Amino acid sequence: MRLTAEQAETIRRCAREAFGPAVVVRLFGSRVDDSLRGGDIDLHREIPVPADWQAALDTFHFALFKAFDERKIDTILHRTGEPLAPIDRIALQTGIVRHSGGCGGSAVTMKRKGGKDQDLILLHFSTLRPLVESLRRARDRLTCLGPLDGARLNALDDDDAAWIDAFIQRFCKLQDLVGKTLFRDILTFDLMDVPVSMLDVVAAMEQRSIIGSEAAWIRLRDPRNAFTRIYPDHASAAAQALMNARDLAPLLIETCERSRQYLIARGLVELRDIAPRNRSDA
Repeated sequence: MRLTAEQAETIRRCAREAFGPAVVVRLFGSRVDDSLRGGDIDLHREIPVPADWQAALDTFHFALFKAFDERKIDTILHRTGEPLAPIDRIALQTGIVRHSGGCGGSAVTMKRKGGKDQDLILLHFSTLRPLVESLRRARDRLTCLGPLDGARLNALDDDDAAWIDAFIQRFCKLQDLVGKTLFRDILTFDLMDVPVSMLDVVAAMEQRSIIGSEAAWIRLRDPRNAFTRIYPDHASAAAQALMNARDLAPLLIETCERSRQYLIARGLVELRDIAPRNRSDA
């Protein structure tokens, strides 16, 4: 396991202070393999339901990002008794428990009203909020570097390169979370059958004015797709995709905010602001 004793204790302390003694924290991903180098610190948390679990999540993320380089932290949350997502199964099968207070087995009662899984939506937004803030900070750092071409990209020092890696990871994760989860949450909340086709989901979001058009969503997908196809020696293409993603990041954050405002208008008033800073971002 590639964590120091001090880092492991910090993670345990942050988890206990936020969620109480019953939380279970697992380290999974590349950091459990001693033969590798680098990599994010991937944490899976299993929790019962605190009285105010949104506040608990905020407390945990604030403490964790204060103690660690936020560029290197990724967290997944699972509430005891809920169905396991694929990422939960991976963490349970491969992860190393870093703190366990006996959580496990107690059922979670979901708040459902007319088929609206409100708690699950609130949970997804609590995951989304620190991701938005982390993306914003990484974009600010990227903007300070000015225009980048292939030559400048290759000449960056390790610190700037790490911020660029953080920006790319956050942009891709947020784009995936919005498209694969948040848009479908909205349709579920509206008591609609969720289409299999992503194009149909996007069309439904356009009808609700959450996105401007299908073309606008495709523009947001383009950098994410480009990052997965670019080879390390194609610096010019990487720089172009990076500049494109930097310019589109405010639109992605605004799409999250439009989704929140739509759900509030539909009655989910418990949603907290995901973008407390001014919305200029440009």
